[in-house]
Amino acid sequence: MWAINPHRIGFEMGLWPKLKKCTEKNLLSKIWIGIIFILLIFVIIIPMIYAIIQVWGNMTFVISNLQTTLPFLIASLKYAIIRRKQTGVYPEL
Repeated sequence: MWAINPHRIGFEMGLWPKLKKCTEKNLLSKIWIGIIFILLIFVIIIPMIYAIIQVWGNMTFVISNLQTTLPFLIASLKYAIIRRKQTGVYPEL
């Protein structure tokens, strides 16, 4: 019990978002999600793919770049799929 009470107090102080505030469907949250997704694509993924194209002849460099590019690419694809299917998961949103 001594370990749970400080966490509950921290959550109530504003460290954890309120349930009602998280479930509200508003335009600002959709715009913010769009901005994050666009930044993810244009700032991280496209330059990494360009770096892979530049070192295409050297297998060591290609593998090294793929180690960082593939996780970001997969995360962005999962993010897009989750956002698209969100109405099925949370019908009230």
